[in-house]
Amino acid sequence: MKRILWVILTLLALAAPAWADSTFMTLNADEERRVNSGDVVVHMAEGRNNIKRFCIFGNIDAPLDVVYRVYSDFDHQKQVFSAYSEARVTTRRFPVTQSYLALDFPWPFGKRWMLNDATERPAEHVITSKGVTGTIKFWEDYLKLTPVSPRKTRVLYTGLVDPDLALPRWLLNFLQEQTCPTTITDVRAYIEKNHLAAK
Repeated sequence: MKRILWVILTLLALAAPAWADSTFMTLNADEERRVNSGDVVVHMAEGRNNIKRFCIFGNIDAPLDVVYRVYSDFDHQKQVFSAYSEARVTTRRFPVTQSYLALDFPWPFGKRWMLNDATERPAEHVITSKGVTGTIKFWEDYLKLTPVSPRKTRVLYTGLVDPDLALPRWLLNFLQEQTCPTTITDVRAYIEKNHLAAK
């Protein structure tokens, strides 16, 4: 029996995503205070090919169901997220929605795009996504929402993105660290602009 349990635990550990690291995905007491005061906290850790993985934490002043509805509204990704220059649903077969997503970069890099499969787990308030083809070399992420109070939601968003830009890895990692909080701040702004929290 112990041997069987050991085998199961080993297989689960091997199957866990690269970001399933408790310290990487946990806030310390000071960071918890910052998040509760409205800051967005970013953790960076080793990923693949010298591209760092990220984990972003923040609160949104809206009920859990409202926040989940915005993150899972794939028809309005371009209106929600400032990073996308183009975004449109290509196929939908619940729980998976595939979208064409494009990011514009300054000259000489131009546009990078991908077809991205997003998988919903509504009962857990989780969305995972993975790039399946395109000029974006690698994209994989995980979003988890949890209620802080009836009108406040905690966002945990983690993943790894390699847009395949000819930049030094340290610079690319720095730029991603600076821009990835928009995953939370854009949703805050969209909810406020459209008065969704009050509906």
